[in-house]
Amino acid sequence: MIAVTSEEQYRRLRGSRTQKIRVKKARDGQPIFWGKNSDGSVRWVEAKTKLEQFNYSCLPNEDGTLAGSTRLSNSVGMDIDLERGADESQEQFQARLEEIPTRVLAKKDELGLQMLERSATKGYHLVFTRRLDLNQEENLIWASQLLGVKFDDNAKDITRVFFTTTDSAEDLLFLSKDLFVNEGVQAKEESPAEGEADNVHFSEQQGNRNVLLGKAVILTCSAPRDYVVKALEEQLGGAPVHGSRNNFIFAMACHLIHLYGNAPATISLLVPQYGERTERWRSTIESACRTAKSAQVPDVLKRAIKVAEARYQLTSEATAAGGNTDNAAPALPEQLPPLIAHLTSKVPDI
Repeated sequence: MIAVTSEEQYRRLRGSRTQKIRVKKARDGQPIFWGKNSDGSVRWVEAKTKLEQFNYSCLPNEDGTLAGSTRLSNSVGMDIDLERGADESQEQFQARLEEIPTRVLAKKDELGLQMLERSATKGYHLVFTRRLDLNQEENLIWASQLLGVKFDDNAKDITRVFFTTTDSAEDLLFLSKDLFVNEGVQAKEESPAEGEADNVHFSEQQGNRNVLLGKAVILTCSAPRDYVVKALEEQLGGAPVHGSRNNFIFAMACHLIHLYGNAPATISLLVPQYGERTERWRSTIESACRTAKSAQVPDVLKRAIKVAEARYQLTSEATAAGGNTDNAAPALPEQLPPLIAHLTSKVPDI
């Protein structure tokens, strides 16, 4: 790998005569001549495999190799491939294809867009500014939700390369000079950011790692996120009905911040939409993340954590023993809301 440090260098690689010929052949489905085999026969290869390649999500190793690199760049590369539906006409597919750049460019500031290109075949590649509070896949999910398009699951590794196209206005739809500023970054999830070390302490009673984020206390939980979200939903009264969804989503977000931090992109990966409109759901989560939080952990969250951890332990033990947990009763929380406690006071423990 070599470093591309200027727009001029980048455009020169994309705009070479050889590159333009290969892009045209790739789109026409034509192979290119690639020498001869040992038996003297002509060797033809797929044109796309010989296009210029760029990586946008990591920096190469010290020796210039890419494989095994763990050094993140300050950007993330995203692949959007579209497939024509079985009942979709060519005109409908083309209209859907042409809609993507409009969506991306409308969100370019929020996305931190650095590059958008038409790919050689059936989609687009885009590059956006990395959110340091998210890992690679979470960055891609965040961008996917923001744009309302699906990213290619096979292109989520940081060492993934993208076969590029030309420097024409039809292929290179957007380019920012920010693309060429890359000192490398340290992901927040790997170590505390500078200035945060003093805010980390350990609970002597629970052995949990607690981080003070502003006034909110960030706790840890041994159960996976989906267990916590389900338990919290139950503790808040169950999935909301129409008319109460917005308040319920806000409450869910406020509680989950104590476990997973106050980055809207992270919390939006956890809180279901419950049928709410996407824009309002996202706005509600962002509002919850901006709201000042109490340093005291809510009791409802404490109960949810206990329930989630108990269920996860039960599932883990049953799985280890080769058992089936489909019919296992969930553990009751130690404390129930007063009305529920009254209604169930005569019910046997079973």
